[in-house]
Amino acid sequence: MKGDRSKCFEAGMDDYMTKPIKRKIVDETIFFSLNKRLGALPVPLFLILITILAILDIREVFEPSFLLPILNTLFISIISFIVVYVATLGYLRNGSLILLLLAGGSLAFSIGSLLAGWTIGSPNGPNVAVTIHNSGAFLSAIFHFMGAALIFFGATSVVRPKHLKITMGCVFLGVLALIAFVVAMTLYDLFPSFFIQGEGPTPFRQMILGSTVFLFGMTPVLLMTFYFRSGADFLYWYSIALVFIAIGLSCIFFQRSVGSPIGWAGRAAQYLSGIYFLLAVLTAVKDVRTRGTALEESIADLFRHRLNPGTKTDRGAFQGQ
Repeated sequence: MKGDRSKCFEAGMDDYMTKPIKRKIVDETIFFSLNKRLGALPVPLFLILITILAILDIREVFEPSFLLPILNTLFISIISFIVVYVATLGYLRNGSLILLLLAGGSLAFSIGSLLAGWTIGSPNGPNVAVTIHNSGAFLSAIFHFMGAALIFFGATSVVRPKHLKITMGCVFLGVLALIAFVVAMTLYDLFPSFFIQGEGPTPFRQMILGSTVFLFGMTPVLLMTFYFRSGADFLYWYSIALVFIAIGLSCIFFQRSVGSPIGWAGRAAQYLSGIYFLLAVLTAVKDVRTRGTALEESIADLFRHRLNPGTKTDRGAFQGQ
């Protein structure tokens, strides 16, 4: 029952299950609870790695054909599309603007990473790939930060039912149009240069990427504030995924040659973020199995309500929105 769930979390419990108790659900609950305690462990390890590689400043390039596009497709684009799909289901269920912003941000990061990977071998490939990827990441960071800010400030943000699909179409088409514009301008050498191989990034690129790192760094701070109040595991894994994107982009911020060791460390951090995004989705699926509800309902409930200061609610739900 809903009241029982609240009492359990207020008492400090890690999770909640209803009868009938099923062995598979118990195993899944224990698995996620144990792994959640270790989930943030790679963060300091990557920070140490960044520091070492930044000091060493190794500029040797390792860029085998098709390796980057394949890895970007598998670990970033496909998983991000899954997040877009899940967030869209929740948005269409309750019209939460927060979910639409998360979907738009994931779409921008997915498309930008996909196109960057497959254009690395084009003429002036490093600048083209960096420009597309960093522009997509910047757009994604804006969307994610706006969504997290709405959660943090408890803003009522629901799209009217008759405008759901129109609003969604405008957001998605807007993301695709902006990225297409950047791609076209970059390929025709009409966009400001982001990167000069062997020399490093341009000041304009550093300004864009620095802002992106800041926004991706602040977003999980805002999300974790509500995780500690709601206990929603989806927010925990999603926040760590964003942390790894910020770490990965920080590595790229310091690289002087595309394909250098510190650049690959940044890519590895972004690939790891994809694993954490997938864990967030699997957590939502586990919640569906526990509650016996539809996936879109579980995701919709996550941001249906806002938390009032000092109020503890059911896992994955906020009061008052």
